[in-house]
Amino acid sequence: MKKKNQNGFFSHFISGLLGGFFGIIIFVLLSSGGNFRQVVEKEFYPEDSKAISAIEDVSESVVSVIGLKKAPDFAKTEKYLQVTGGTGFIVNKEGLVLTNKHLFNDKSLVYKVILRDGRELEIQFLGEDPFDDVAVLKIVSDQEENFVPVKLGDSDNLKVGQKVFAIGNALGLYENTVTGGI
Repeated sequence: MKKKNQNGFFSHFISGLLGGFFGIIIFVLLSSGGNFRQVVEKEFYPEDSKAISAIEDVSESVVSVIGLKKAPDFAKTEKYLQVTGGTGFIVNKEGLVLTNKHLFNDKSLVYKVILRDGRELEIQFLGEDPFDDVAVLKIVSDQEENFVPVKLGDSDNLKVGQKVFAIGNALGLYENTVTGGI
């Protein structure tokens, strides 16, 4: 008989906890107008909401820069194989891109950019600064485009210990990635 009462107490206790939890969730949803994602970002994880906003602000301006070579003749295809890749950032509405110069060491490759929406576009190589490993590209498109330029910050305003994020095409393999650190 005693065991039955303990099991009943335990199930009532768990039911009460779950009811309270769901009650809080419903209260938060009703008081926020139903926008649960906004509540989670702003209320439960306020330190993450700033990071999420910063990443969302620049993500439209991040491109993958890829170097392609024609598939070998024995493959009997007109396809190209990606052999190098990196990250670039659109810096004006006309499609100027800043990236790393070392991506362009092989002049025999065909280079393109992949936009966040997945479109693969041709580029024109405009110039380089080998000392600082910077290259300037222009996206070539047969359509009228209105590219979203990145909002550049000032590294002189950073302090040791602040959170920083790397956004881009990690190792030329993983598009649209974000990593953080100090």
